[in-house]
Amino acid sequence: MNERTTKNKIIIRKVIGLLMCLAMAAVMLPVNVAKATSVNGPVIDTGKTGSITIHKYEYNGSEASPSPTPIAGNGRPNQTIPDGAVALEGAGFTIYKVADADDLNTYYGISSTGLPDASSYYTTDADGKYKVDTAKYPEAGTKTTDVNGLAAFQNLDLGIYLVVETSTPDKVTTPIAPFLVSVPMTTSEGDDWLYDIHVYPKNKTTYGGVSLKKTGNANANLAGVTFVLQKKQDSGVYQTVTQDDKGNNINGKDNTGTLTTAADGTITVEDLSQGDYRFIETGIGTNYGYILDGVTAYTFTIGADGSITYTNNTPTTTVGSDTYINIVNKKPDVTKEVLNNLPTPTPVKEADYSVGDTVSYKITVNVPSNIGDLRKFQVKDTPTNLKYTSGSLKVYKADGTTEIASSTYTITDNTPANGFTVDFNTTDAVGIKASAGADIIITYNAVLQNGAVTTKDGNANTVDLIYEDKILPDNQDDGNPNPTKTPDPTETYEIEDSATVYTFKMTINKTGENDAGLANVKFDLYKEDSVGTVTGDDAAALGLDSSKKWTKIESLTTGATGEISTAQGLANGTYYLVETETNDGYNLLSKPVKVELKAAYTTSFKATSTGESKTTKNEIDTANNTLTEKMSVNDGADQNSLTVSIKNSKGFTLPTTGGAGGFLFTLIGCCIMIVGIIIFRKTRNKQAAN
Repeated sequence: MNERTTKNKIIIRKVIGLLMCLAMAAVMLPVNVAKATSVNGPVIDTGKTGSITIHKYEYNGSEASPSPTPIAGNGRPNQTIPDGAVALEGAGFTIYKVADADDLNTYYGISSTGLPDASSYYTTDADGKYKVDTAKYPEAGTKTTDVNGLAAFQNLDLGIYLVVETSTPDKVTTPIAPFLVSVPMTTSEGDDWLYDIHVYPKNKTTYGGVSLKKTGNANANLAGVTFVLQKKQDSGVYQTVTQDDKGNNINGKDNTGTLTTAADGTITVEDLSQGDYRFIETGIGTNYGYILDGVTAYTFTIGADGSITYTNNTPTTTVGSDTYINIVNKKPDVTKEVLNNLPTPTPVKEADYSVGDTVSYKITVNVPSNIGDLRKFQVKDTPTNLKYTSGSLKVYKADGTTEIASSTYTITDNTPANGFTVDFNTTDAVGIKASAGADIIITYNAVLQNGAVTTKDGNANTVDLIYEDKILPDNQDDGNPNPTKTPDPTETYEIEDSATVYTFKMTINKTGENDAGLANVKFDLYKEDSVGTVTGDDAAALGLDSSKKWTKIESLTTGATGEISTAQGLANGTYYLVETETNDGYNLLSKPVKVELKAAYTTSFKATSTGESKTTKNEIDTANNTLTEKMSVNDGADQNSLTVSIKNSKGFTLPTTGGAGGFLFTLIGCCIMIVGIIIFRKTRNKQAAN
């Protein structure tokens, strides 16, 4: 070998070393270029093979001044990377051989300017993906970086390779541009050849974060509600996210992916890569009565820049610069009231009636906004000592006047309970579905029956709202984690409310001389009534106001002790007792006895009891229920008893009708007449004698 040939080889080696360092610097985390020096070692060993090991990192720091200052890209392993750079798993690379070892002299000869631009070996399609003509540049291998960010191509023939990033994790905003790697390359000192090449390309990543808030009735924050966060896969199926893109469990505790609302009803997830996501509700926790919506998807998209776009009409609320998914879930409710028999019907929780009276009831039902998704929505009424008047039931919209078509619900009379059940067709657009998110009103009549309770317990009439409390998917083809629907809506919840009707008894205590009880004294009980049949002279004959209408309630006869109670319950009001027959030697009462029944009832209700299957509202607490029973007799002072004490007297009390007193009155009258006749005759005889 002559001196000139040796000098040329040295020059070629220097050029190759310089140009390879320039090429590698473009794709290394460091940006400095190694200084080329003379290669005093051997020439390229064409009998060897080489390798390319990719060390893939994500890095969002300053590229101009990474800290600490790194060693220049030199093709060696264990290079220093900037603080904040993190190994990137899941990046796919494909290498293509674009030149053989024999071509190195072509690219790195004395007259060469170095490796050509990598862009001459690929094109870009409409989607921005890199394309390589494999007929010209055969594929030499495909690898995906592991958890340490490594992808190693082994046993490579010597030559020049085009490295193309063919796939990236979603958090990567833009793949790196394809670059060239020469196998071998010179050391940075230019004194040897490196056959195992290490490159350190970097990607910029972007993360996004999202929050949701769950509220219920009266805007109450709902804690303990569970959700899963799912990400859409290339197949179109959603998969539950268990970790964020930095490898942390998204719920901060386990890798189940279950997210639970905090005390303020919120969930926040950070460090999510770009892509399509959705929240799906999976449980309501201890918020009993709320309907689990396991179907509605609250979707959003995180863009390449970390921005969030809320899709599929996902409800959001913005406070200041913060936007969150606002999920409002209002549970149904039911209220039972009595339409009190006043001139203007007034809804009350308690009222008093007489046995045989017709009691009007009002049921107000709050219809959930997702009523159309429920397969069961039922109102069941169970009276106590009342009987539902069949055919009296009507269903109205919230205005109380617009009737809902009876064809949209089914009424079943319940026996022997004397109540009814209403089953609503939840899918009928003109029925209850039209009142989604609003109220409906049910009215009906019931008659207070004999045997009604006359104590402080009262006669409760309960209503139960029974509804499906889980909306579940028809199938799980799209990855919904909730179980599918069963053939029948077995998952139901009940809310119960009640209204109470009171009725009272009147007890008469009839006494005579020495306060002894008088048996077999008879009375008729009357009450003023707009439909009464006792009027005019008939009323006057009884001592009642002839200008009014009266209804005879019942006839009563005192027992052995002089006591008798009304056989049926009475409502508060004014009554008149007409004595029709008394004992021998006693006078009938001269006029009816006016009795005002004024029972004041105040019911105490237990705190609402809530369970997994039922909520009971307004349960009567009989221990605290008080009943102040008062009577006013003949406009006298109130008595703390429902007992009317009536005393009859012997002697000269003038009666209105016959009896022993009448005989005595006649006898006295005859005696007076006889005395008068005697005096008259004596007076005449005396006058005649004179």
